[in-house]
Amino acid sequence: MPVPLRRRINIELLLGISATFLSLAALVVSIVQTRIAREQQHASVWPYLQILASNFDNELHYGLENKGVGPAIIRDFEIAYRGKTYKNVR
Repeated sequence: MPVPLRRRINIELLLGISATFLSLAALVVSIVQTRIAREQQHASVWPYLQILASNFDNELHYGLENKGVGPAIIRDFEIAYRGKTYKNVR
């Protein structure tokens, strides 16, 4: 009766496959972390505009201040008072 042959586990092959798998997993984690960091960077530089207004000697003084980190680009503005819109107020 023939004796069944037993295969030995090749340690070098097992270590090579494990190292390759871990390297690919680390690459995927690195790509995901980079994408998250980039999104966080973009979100942290948003402008935050605050309207300032005061009444002094029967004159209304107003202003707009950027309290955020990123630049605020204002292309146009208008002021509405009692249903009427004013483009230039001086």
